[in-house]
Amino acid sequence: MRFYAENRKKTIKKLLFWLGLVFNIGLIVWFKYYDFFVGTINTAFKTNFTLFHIMLPLGISFFTFQQISFVIDSSRGSVPRYNLLDYMLFVTFFPQLIACPIVMHSEIIPQFEDVKNHKINYANLSKAITAFSIGLAKKVLIADTLGLFSDAAFTNVSALNGTESIFAILAYVFQIYFDFSGYCDMAIGIGYSFNIKLPLNFNSPYKSKSIQEFWKKWHITLGRFLTWYIFIPLSIRKNGQKKADLNLMIVFLISGLWHGAGWNYILFGVIYGLANIFEHHFGTKMKKLPGALQWLYTFIVITVASTVFRVPKLSDTAIIFGNLFKKPFGSISKELLGSLSIPEISIFTTHTALLQLVLLITMIIFSFWLVLRTKNTSEIIQTQTLSVKRTIGNTVLLIWSILSLSSVSSFLYFNF
Repeated sequence: MRFYAENRKKTIKKLLFWLGLVFNIGLIVWFKYYDFFVGTINTAFKTNFTLFHIMLPLGISFFTFQQISFVIDSSRGSVPRYNLLDYMLFVTFFPQLIACPIVMHSEIIPQFEDVKNHKINYANLSKAITAFSIGLAKKVLIADTLGLFSDAAFTNVSALNGTESIFAILAYVFQIYFDFSGYCDMAIGIGYSFNIKLPLNFNSPYKSKSIQEFWKKWHITLGRFLTWYIFIPLSIRKNGQKKADLNLMIVFLISGLWHGAGWNYILFGVIYGLANIFEHHFGTKMKKLPGALQWLYTFIVITVASTVFRVPKLSDTAIIFGNLFKKPFGSISKELLGSLSIPEISIFTTHTALLQLVLLITMIIFSFWLVLRTKNTSEIIQTQTLSVKRTIGNTVLLIWSILSLSSVSSFLYFNF
């Protein structure tokens, strides 16, 4: 009788596990991928299945992954007994719900339960204001400004010359960097305002000297999830070099599809999968190269992958890269420079195009300097002290950023 009861308990536990897993995976597949898969079938087989054009729920890519991690950890017996309110707060905690990080129950629910975190902590408030100010400035002053140019350029890639294509690609490479980095900073800042320390999700990835290092620093919590819940289980079941390479490719294909339903996202995953497999085989030899060459190789791969990521049509991706070899390297058109009509330079009525060109070049150079030569926000807030200088700096960044919010500004990662 006892044996029967234990077996029945295991059966129910396994059933609940699969129900939870299928429910969460089903949610994201239905809302995010149904139209893509059905549209692909319609195109390939000349069928006419109905597309529903389903509106994507905000943050679904993040809260489903958090719930999947909770379900898997529960099945492994590594989840303590949490009350329902704490679990619901874990899933819906708004600072990181929309775009990052993907948090684990073990690193955030105990913070909710800690009574020390229910009181005002002025040291944490100081960190909160600093992180939020820096993040908002990255987003509004840098990412959005570069986005004006990159959006205008990518609207008609076939019209770009070689010079315009280079600047369009670089503008987007830094736009997505400061957009995502800015959101990560703001999420951490808002978390600190509630005395909640969110996990680090962005750690100066453009300083990386290999693609493997890059993925340890870019969207850290996504990489952690894919490693813990996909790569390691696959590796346990499949051993050997070829199977390890296959597992890597599977992980990066999932990473690409996680970002969006489109062939460009799949190709994005393939590029990073191939780069990681290449480094897995030849990484030791690559480390013997000068550091500058290692960085250059890494940045080129990132640039290629980011451009593929940006352009929905693969034909347009081929066009913009083809421009670098087929089109002349002339001047940037006044029409394209006109996209950089920002309040800071709109007060000048003469030589506007020249000022916009100077702004574009300055921002690209400034972006290189920021990502390669300065501390990241996490390093700043961990070593900062309360001072008049820091307070003035935060105030200036906040006021400048708020005044620059002249139009609707959405985060790129809201789309993923």
